[in-house]
Amino acid sequence: MLKYLSIFLLFLYPNTGYTKNYAHIDSKAEQASSIISQDNFDSVVEELTTNYTKEEDKARSILAWIVKNIDYDNYKYDKMIEKLERKFSQKDFSVPSSDILKVHLGIYSDIAELYVKMAKKAGLKARVVSGYAGHNLNRSTYKKNPHSWVVVTIDEKEEFIDPTWAIKGGIQDATKKIKNNTAYQKELDRREKKKFKPQKERYIDNDWFLTKPKEMVKTHYPEEEKDQLLTHPISLSIFLIRSNL
Repeated sequence: MLKYLSIFLLFLYPNTGYTKNYAHIDSKAEQASSIISQDNFDSVVEELTTNYTKEEDKARSILAWIVKNIDYDNYKYDKMIEKLERKFSQKDFSVPSSDILKVHLGIYSDIAELYVKMAKKAGLKARVVSGYAGHNLNRSTYKKNPHSWVVVTIDEKEEFIDPTWAIKGGIQDATKKIKNNTAYQKELDRREKKKFKPQKERYIDNDWFLTKPKEMVKTHYPEEEKDQLLTHPISLSIFLIRSNL
């Protein structure tokens, strides 16, 4: 009976190394202050993690807060990709820089960096991993899919978390309909003045919390081979083939 239960749980959580129910932690994180700045950064992280002794629980609480409180900045991402594609263009595709804590808005690199900053403040060892991620990639397209994720150490073992891909449900592509830099700047100004409320309809996609290396490398390819966390790292060619399976 225990054998079949183990198989069932593995089916439910194919990518992660854990089958724990995190509902209580996620709920508590939703109740934490959503107003965060450089002034109260330390106190918010403490509010999220101080009641947990396990590193795994602290890592989860921080992720839950980010999922509930940070929107994805589609406009900034699209303009960045346009700039990559138009290397010889003289047109300026830059967008105003913004503080993710002020506007609750960021792209993959902003979100990964915020996670690491919060994790370190909570006493966890964490770092940003940069590379490429996606499905159906090839030699001509993979560089147009830059991405960043996180390696966090849990009980002396390095684990993967992708705080961007983990965001599910609700309106997260907050700048998707913005057409120009002027409108974008107005949105940043509006968001900085707005009192942000946690997005209750959002939830965490558990596939991207403590993801197994052999699963992570199916869609995420780091710039540094060691960041695959595999005993036998795969080549870029193999990764591109697997991204199309």
